[in-house]
Amino acid sequence: MTAPGTGDLVARWVYAERATVESSLRGGGAAESDVDDLVQVVALAAVRTAEQERPVWATCDAFRSWLRVVAYRVAVTYAHRVARERQHRLTLPRPSETVSSAEARYRAAEELCLLERSTTPERWQTITALAGGEDVSEVAREAGLTVPGVYSRVHVARRDFAAALAREATAPRVRRNR
Repeated sequence: MTAPGTGDLVARWVYAERATVESSLRGGGAAESDVDDLVQVVALAAVRTAEQERPVWATCDAFRSWLRVVAYRVAVTYAHRVARERQHRLTLPRPSETVSSAEARYRAAEELCLLERSTTPERWQTITALAGGEDVSEVAREAGLTVPGVYSRVHVARRDFAAALAREATAPRVRRNR
């Protein structure tokens, strides 16, 4: 039987200091429902970091401080990833939910037409499928893309739309007589 390596010891210490890890995860913005899963991610990150850097802790408090930093970084990275995924989800509001006046409905319809004109048909199809509630993996499979490829299409379409909005804002307005 061999002596436990650095990774084994660090993993055991991480689980022994579970309360400290959970507290740091919550402080970093992790959702309560994800804390248990993220404790495992922290254990893996701590083991990987300990094996690469070979830190030396003089006291238990020094280890706890180091572990808090690792857990906080995991939580912040997780929170940023969740925010990015949430940003990539495109859902168009139902007209009855958000648009009350006829003028606002007209503006929304005009912007939707501008979005369609400002991007390629493939990107428009991807956007409408996602807005219709289809799962990203299903859209990717139907389009023959990877999931990051779908997100890339949405990102480029948003960039095209922003450029089209900027052009519209600087274009001279012609007033029509009614």
